[in-house]
Amino acid sequence: MKRAISLTLAIIVMALSLVSCGEASEASSVQDGATSSATAASDAVPSQAEPVIPAVNNYERITYGVPDIEDYIQITGRPVYSDVGAVMDQSGSGVRFRLDCEGDVNVTMNVNVRGTYCPNRYYTVIVDGTRTDRVKLEAVLAFTGKYTLPLATGLARGEHTFEIYRATPSAYGAEDVAAIECNGVPIDPPERKKLFIEFLGDSITAGLISIDPTGASDAFSSDYADGVQTYSFYAADRVGAEYSSVCRGGQPFTVEYGGVSVSEFYSLNSQVRDLGEYDFSRTADVVVINLGTNDFNASKMAENGVTLETAQRSAVELLTYIREKNPTAKIVWAYGISVNTNSEVMKKAIDQMGGEKSGFYFCAMPDTSDGHGHPYIDGHERAGEFLADFFESKLGIKAVK
Repeated sequence: MKRAISLTLAIIVMALSLVSCGEASEASSVQDGATSSATAASDAVPSQAEPVIPAVNNYERITYGVPDIEDYIQITGRPVYSDVGAVMDQSGSGVRFRLDCEGDVNVTMNVNVRGTYCPNRYYTVIVDGTRTDRVKLEAVLAFTGKYTLPLATGLARGEHTFEIYRATPSAYGAEDVAAIECNGVPIDPPERKKLFIEFLGDSITAGLISIDPTGASDAFSSDYADGVQTYSFYAADRVGAEYSSVCRGGQPFTVEYGGVSVSEFYSLNSQVRDLGEYDFSRTADVVVINLGTNDFNASKMAENGVTLETAQRSAVELLTYIREKNPTAKIVWAYGISVNTNSEVMKKAIDQMGGEKSGFYFCAMPDTSDGHGHPYIDGHERAGEFLADFFESKLGIKAVK
């Protein structure tokens, strides 16, 4: 990663198709704007620009463009950058960084909204270990815009650690952490967690309707979703793992969705804009699949020509692909949080892949949706505890919380 010598932050405007929240399509034809390069007139001419980070910390108010300080930013999960900053397009995606600072700290979020009925964005913010859920950016109505997200006020002078996690599911648009504003300087980021768990899922993993929408005109609004307070994030946090999710509402594994197969969907750097395919430079220690809820509707199976036999083949194809991309990972198919219809399909696929002796596991999850279709936050907590117990009993991964 490079350290640029300019304080200029380039904001790339990206247009996304307007869709309603309830029917939010995850496919996108957006391309990042092309960039051009220029050759310096003479290597002998020194730059007159000031360094991005002052040599002496005078605790002055400075705004740091994230592309200029990539060495000091730790993207959790898959480390993906756009030209704008650190990509946070998925539920539970986040960044961690440290500052030697005082006073107030803000970040600039570059946001692209999909749909006018779901403008609000939510985050979980952790400052020096203190966690605050449901931190809100209100009425983000522009298709593209920069918005200030306050992280802390009145901090004492010294070293502080910050974490930001996106609670709003990917269906509601793309966003980047574009800049950090503080009285101070960035310092080396926290150490990476040793264990890395990635989740591939549907609306349950995305945290859709995880907050009771009773009386709401649109239950699929971002106001009733939380992609951090989910079974998956809770389970990863309980065992001290770094978290990554690749998920969207309605995601099946037996047929294409949004024009791509589930394997193609899993391979993307972003599921809501064109950032190319992930190179799997960082592979997971554990991959958890929570799919099947959207696959076994009888009328849809008939319409798409899906049978239990073809579903099993699709499951094997997905497991084979995930193993190829994460060669040493334990792969767990966790199913049953909402429904457990035809779970034998996934069980047979696991057996066909060699079962537990080959690093493939089936976890029969308890139904914690309590008849709502989607679990609320308390149901996610119970499911997360169950999955963390499975990690310990089957994978030997002990809880740290």
